Amino acid sequence: MKKITDWLSDAKNQRNLIILIAAIVIILMRSCGPSSSEVNTLTQNVSALNDSVRTYRSKNGDLIFKKDALIAENGSLKSLNTDLDKEVKNLKDNPIVVVHTVIKIVHDTIKIPISIGVGVWNADSSAITRDLTWTYEKEYSKGNYQKLSGDFTAKVDTSLNLTASPMHINIDEFGVSMYTGLTENKNGLLEIYANSDYPGFSITNLDGALIDPAKSEILKKYFPPKKWAIGVYTGYGIYIDPSLYRIGSGFQIGIGIQYNILQWNWKRKK
Repeated sequence: MKKITDWLSDAKNQRNLIILIAAIVIILMRSCGPSSSEVNTLTQNVSALNDSVRTYRSKNGDLIFKKDALIAENGSLKSLNTDLDKEVKNLKDNPIVVVHTVIKIVHDTIKIPISIGVGVWNADSSAITRDLTWTYEKEYSKGNYQKLSGDFTAKVDTSLNLTASPMHINIDEFGVSMYTGLTENKNGLLEIYANSDYPGFSITNLDGALIDPAKSEILKKYFPPKKWAIGVYTGYGIYIDPSLYRIGSGFQIGIGIQYNILQWNWKRKK
């Protein structure tokens, strides 16, 4: 106890202790409040939940559809978007980005020529039957096309009564080439976008979310954390006083350079 009293009676030690206590209070106050990362995530998600699909024209005239993306951390996706959360749970792998796009395509009126087959009379010549077929194939651009074909049979009897079989759609196929991804806007928020040059292409709904991107082991391989850092430190440890050629121990506060040997970031469990 006497050693502690003697140590506290020293003016230099008192000053160091006050500085240490002030530093600890500042650290505790900062830890009680949300971090800048948490504030940024909250701002992003509030904007995404209140956002709707927006459009603009690209430099080549294509219509771009955009909407702010969600950031889901620590299993929060269910509370943000239940549809995206269900999709993630159905996947075998762990996704980093999940996107749900609802597309609407409106075509202009299409005129399709009809081929009329050779008439076939009934054995008693009471009616004539003709097969009518049609085919439509159109390639708008690379990866964007539409194919339709069908047929039906028309029958006319001697009293000019017309009957027809149901229309058979033999081919109903179209291809849509679409780009989608993430981008940043001028407000510092992440947006998910999609576009296609397919005629009549539009998006009625667009939702996307980043899922714990900072905890992805794959992303860490491409963006490894920096080993060197500089910052303020405080604590108790060994010091060297070169002016007095003395080594001692005590409370410390200062600015230092550090090299990180081990780093970890716990992944959430599903």
